Amino acid sequence: METRFKWPFSVLVAVPVMLVAHAVPCKPLAQSEHPSTTQNAAGHPSNEHDDWARAPKILQAANSWHTGDPLPPELRRLRKSEMGEPGPMDSSTLIAQVSNLPLLAALVVDPSADPECREDALSQGIQVGGPNRFFDLLRSQLSTAAAKNIQHWVKEVHDRISRPHAVVDALFIRYEDMSRQQALAVIGRITNDLRRGVPWPKVYKQYSEEFGYKTGNTTKIGLYGPLVVFPDPALGSGHMSQGAVFEWQGTPLPRRLRGLAFFDPAHLPALLKASVGDVISLPSEQNHEYVLYQVQEIYKGDAENRPQ
Repeated sequence: METRFKWPFSVLVAVPVMLVAHAVPCKPLAQSEHPSTTQNAAGHPSNEHDDWARAPKILQAANSWHTGDPLPPELRRLRKSEMGEPGPMDSSTLIAQVSNLPLLAALVVDPSADPECREDALSQGIQVGGPNRFFDLLRSQLSTAAAKNIQHWVKEVHDRISRPHAVVDALFIRYEDMSRQQALAVIGRITNDLRRGVPWPKVYKQYSEEFGYKTGNTTKIGLYGPLVVFPDPALGSGHMSQGAVFEWQGTPLPRRLRGLAFFDPAHLPALLKASVGDVISLPSEQNHEYVLYQVQEIYKGDAENRPQ
């Protein structure tokens, strides 16, 4: 089975299932998308009234936002493209490209924002800043979030902060793409390179090219991209069937987990016990593949202050 390349999350964030199996090395992915071969968006007219022209201006304003400024309304209102494909002005697409942590923290606790936008801001803040940094920033925001209409959400955020998190890079080799002996040998080489300090992007580029197919932009070394994993009652409520057609089987994942559709929950305990820099390889019987992780950040959680 070919492992396909893909575009970054900022282009495809609105796809319901976002943990993509196949990607080329590029700037960090945000909890990856549905595995598929994707293409550049078709040409769009460039004028100030066109969504493709408006989106960069909104993002420029968002990423230069300062505390006390009004929040961009386009980030506060849920918007989905009527075409069924992610659009440049979809709220989730915009939020997935915001790197301004104070703005994202303010949006998380904005009582006038749509719930989906608050939840997307939480996921994006953790992805961009890491859980340690973003949760520290959020704590001060939560202490002043007094609006009655979001107290249930504030409790949810406190609960999320109380849970341990791991930020990992991940790649995989499908059982059908290599014999067990070959796959483990390749994983061993990759592990040695990472432990010697070779940067992840360089390692992935080398091996994805070495084990690429002769035709097309495909490789036997799949990329799951950076993942933020954490314990959640809904994790493991279903799995992605990886036959001729990718299809979710089981209870649909909630929005907060939509980036973990291909993550094997059986791997979570080992990742949460790891230390920064650890390289861990694990088989996944659920997904019929070998997965290699490198731990980039560990957040221990705050169980003592977990809301009751």
